[in-house]
Amino acid sequence: MNAPSVQATFCLILLIFAFGIMIMGGEARHVVWWPCTSDSDCQGPCSTPVYHCINGRCVCN
Repeated sequence: MNAPSVQATFCLILLIFAFGIMIMGGEARHVVWWPCTSDSDCQGPCSTPVYHCINGRCVCN
């Protein structure tokens, strides 16, 4: 295994990790890509006490 590919892989993992943090914890609320038709559909996917179904996706507060 040559060094550049290891470095590129590490950078990619770091980038994905940073994106994950931005998407999940960047705001007070985070979107879970779980399809829903009503707020009650989000009770399972959301571990938080407040959850809403917005645009067919669960938003956990």
